Amino acid sequence: MYRLANLIFICVIFSTSVNAALITYEFDTLRFENEQTVTGEFIYDTDRDALSNLSILLWGPELEVEFSLADLTSPDAFSISFDNFIFGDDDSEGFQLFKDDIFLATGLYGLGAEDTCYEDASFIQFCDAGLFSFEQSATNANAINEPAPFLLIFIGMLVGLSIRYRRR
Repeated sequence: MYRLANLIFICVIFSTSVNAALITYEFDTLRFENEQTVTGEFIYDTDRDALSNLSILLWGPELEVEFSLADLTSPDAFSISFDNFIFGDDDSEGFQLFKDDIFLATGLYGLGAEDTCYEDASFIQFCDAGLFSFEQSATNANAINEPAPFLLIFIGMLVGLSIRYRRR
């Protein structure tokens, strides 16, 4: 009976899985009045309900700067809702990035509620009077068999007790 309970417990533990999906979203391209453009993508982890990766490129005749997660002005300087696929039109939506003396922001996190703007090293602001729209471009969904570490330790203890019980 004891062995049967152990066997059932082990089967239940190893049959559990964690469903996670990494979804890639691409921004459209916005053009500023000085012919600079900005576009990018981000990867959203549905399991953690958090941003997993960010890549935004500001390029044109004057600048070429690639922003990443490390360039967010704070850990919570990127917020999104997926209600209408327009980025920055919600009160809690937008981003702020800073790299190489360039500040880039959109939505209510930025310099205006309906703008995507950047400021260069000489503190000159350029805006395009628009917001990003985005679309899903890829999904990487996996079911991962991953029992929690404490459960593995518990199983090890049960196996150890079983071996000890047999010796007696």
